Amino acid sequence: DDQVLISGWATGGLSEVGKKRFHNCSCASMLAGEVGVFGFKPELMADILAGKRVHISPSLGAYRRTFSGEQSPLDLESSLQMVHLLFTNNVTPVPEDLKVIMGMTAEYIDGLQRDPQHVFFST
Repeated sequence: DDQVLISGWATGGLSEVGKKRFHNCSCASMLAGEVGVFGFKPELMADILAGKRVHISPSLGAYRRTFSGEQSPLDLESSLQMVHLLFTNNVTPVPEDLKVIMGMTAEYIDGLQRDPQHVFFST
């Protein structure tokens, strides 16, 4: 009784991106997690939404882009403002953010190479 669910989707995803941009776009989720999907860093967004029950998660798949969320009826306006930011805000990472993401990716790859089980999953 005290929950509002919203979702939306659009056709087109990574399959619509050209070969030159595919690898960059496939890292969009990781980049968004560090830079912030709504134009604010995740830490700042957490402060802005403190005390509110709002959760919106976007997703980028092979053939479509989606978002879904849940919020209390009292926080519906905040949720719709976040959806508005998804469509209108141009998120541009700064070089420091890109260095952090590249470091995270390098650590992930190093971890995979140290894992003996990875050999069985990558062939």
